[in-house]
Amino acid sequence: MISIIMPAYNSEDFIAAAIESVLGQTFSDFELIISDDGSSDGTLGIARFYAARDGRIRVLSGENVGAPENGNRCLRAATRPWVARMDADDISLPDRFARLIAAARENPDVVLWGGRAITIDRRGRPMHRIQSGPQSAEEFRDFRARGKVIYVISPTCLFRRDLALQLGGYSPSMDGADDVELMNGLAERGPVRTISHDLALYRVHGSSISSTRYGLQERVFAFLSARNQARLQGRDLTIDEYQRSLNEQPVLRRLARGLGGLGRNSYRSTAVHLAERRYVKATIAAGMAIACNPLHVLNRTRNRMISN
Repeated sequence: MISIIMPAYNSEDFIAAAIESVLGQTFSDFELIISDDGSSDGTLGIARFYAARDGRIRVLSGENVGAPENGNRCLRAATRPWVARMDADDISLPDRFARLIAAARENPDVVLWGGRAITIDRRGRPMHRIQSGPQSAEEFRDFRARGKVIYVISPTCLFRRDLALQLGGYSPSMDGADDVELMNGLAERGPVRTISHDLALYRVHGSSISSTRYGLQERVFAFLSARNQARLQGRDLTIDEYQRSLNEQPVLRRLARGLGGLGRNSYRSTAVHLAERRYVKATIAAGMAIACNPLHVLNRTRNRMISN
């Protein structure tokens, strides 16, 4: 029923816990495909250790091709109609797949599912609860009508394999946010829905893609939003055209955009440094965030106080 794809690269510190969380699921009708992207540590050996003990696990290995193409290796090897993405440093909670499949059976028109996740630090300590994506059919239609970028929290996702392959899988040109680009594309093929349950522990640490490529992710998000708006107007927009339009903006506007992005990136870095107890770096990052984008810091701080 489900192909669980796990692209992995130098993940020896976390991959065993990730695999164990899959094997501990209450839903057992799955295959787990782990693709090692030319790791230089013990990632491949750990994956093969588990594969030798459970026939539902298949391990792929090859030269380093980068995260998007490694994800595509997994997609091409998958054989089940539904695909669940899981990075090698995240943890699926025991009922993740059972809940998602139950929802999919009740709503066969939905092409992408997701849910809530709890962010954790390197040591597994909980940080925040997060959720993204429409929670109802009405909200999905509203998102589409406004051209909003539609995606779910990656380690909670479940999507149709056939549609993902039709869309070309993960795009190397969107490296760092290729999963968001694919999910946004799936939203053009059918409804997207999230359920109000904790489904995964989403690890955020200094070497995770979500931390190291945050600036690139922001640029991809902005492009996808602009492309969605263009398509609402009956035209398309390539990433090259979008970049040219940015380069043609007045100098002050480009400077303001750069400072805003630097402030948001610094704010995110502050949280990661605090979680990993790098207090000096956290202080420096916080100062940079306040200096570059004080409004963002104020809004995020206020939102966290309200949610707590």
